[in-house]
Amino acid sequence: MRKYPKHLLLPMLVVASILLAGCRTSRHAVSDNGTVVASAEATDAVSRVNANRVSSSGVKAKMSLQAKAGSSKVSAGGSVRMQRDRIIQISVMFMGFVEAGRIELSPDYLFVQNRINHEYCKTKWKDIKVLHDAGIDFYTFQALFWEELFIPGRHTVPQPSDFDVIDLGTTQKLVPRAIAADSSSVMVSFIIGTVGGLIRQTHLQPASQSNLTFDWSYTRWTALEQSDFPEKMEITVQSGNKTYEMTLGLSHLEADESRTDIELTEPSKRYKQVEIGSIVSRLLTNGR
Repeated sequence: MRKYPKHLLLPMLVVASILLAGCRTSRHAVSDNGTVVASAEATDAVSRVNANRVSSSGVKAKMSLQAKAGSSKVSAGGSVRMQRDRIIQISVMFMGFVEAGRIELSPDYLFVQNRINHEYCKTKWKDIKVLHDAGIDFYTFQALFWEELFIPGRHTVPQPSDFDVIDLGTTQKLVPRAIAADSSSVMVSFIIGTVGGLIRQTHLQPASQSNLTFDWSYTRWTALEQSDFPEKMEITVQSGNKTYEMTLGLSHLEADESRTDIELTEPSKRYKQVEIGSIVSRLLTNGR
């Protein structure tokens, strides 16, 4: 079997590790030490974050990716296109001009395509048990890409009454009140800057999978429609004794109000449909 170009590994590795991993407590987890603030301060904290939401219905950007899995380090370029409540489409380029792979997240399904070896998988969110049970779906990932607050399983803008706010000094920790620590929930928290109200990190851990954790951090922003939109994000997932890390950089960010729907990918008959685990295992071994 021929080897997969390493450039194809990047976004698929991160998404796949999120979907399939069982992992330890993240080394990026934030301490709970702090003081729960008064309701008025909590209202102000949540309102500041919500005020930074981009009003555009669409965003597009050039993309650079650096990923690390064990001793393997790879990088690639590509593009990201998003339409709110409809799709996140990630295109990975090989040699700068050939599309090697594509990922699409829609409200209904996750789609991963290997264009080099003519394989794809298309999986409904409800069939990804660990995420479905935790209330993690397309809208969760949309909030992560757009740097927004969310309540797992809900698709509306969270309100101040949804959170307890813990003062950590230069930052504050927002913890949803509605999340019960049972087998059908996910533990989620947000670290925000005390000044400016930008989300610094989102941390998730499905309660039914206490060994699964996931951190999405924001380290640089750019102006977009009078708001601050993240242009550098760092994602960490751990699987057993393995750690997967990705740095996602966005450039040439634009609000996309074209009102033209992004075309959904429909593979031709030349493409073979496989299970997501099959693509993942090959990618993680570079096609061996």
